[in-house]
Amino acid sequence: MREEEFPEVKVDFQETFLGHTSPITQRCLSASGNNIASASVDGTVRIWTYDSSTSPSRNATIYCGADIMSLDWECKSYRLLLIGTAGSSIKAWNVDAKRAVCDLSTTEARQRASGIISFLMFF
Repeated sequence: MREEEFPEVKVDFQETFLGHTSPITQRCLSASGNNIASASVDGTVRIWTYDSSTSPSRNATIYCGADIMSLDWECKSYRLLLIGTAGSSIKAWNVDAKRAVCDLSTTEARQRASGIISFLMFF
């Protein structure tokens, strides 16, 4: 396609989510659109709850202690954030309870959290 075939996109609305002090390496929006997660170089994950009628509010800051390799929302309830780390662990964070509900160590480094969603749904 040629450049002139793409229409110009005008952004009328933009939100700023403050909190990370290091570059962001991962981000994930829940399918409901109400939760936004981002991971930083410093090994933290931040979760914001978003409602278009109010400003974004930070729901949680999760200290993982290792590089974050993947972020993915559990697909049935959108309340569990799955976090895969380079330290061979997978955390399941419950947004409503604001705590980890599962913390698994894997034998395979860089295990993708999205590959075990069906396994974690039984916890």
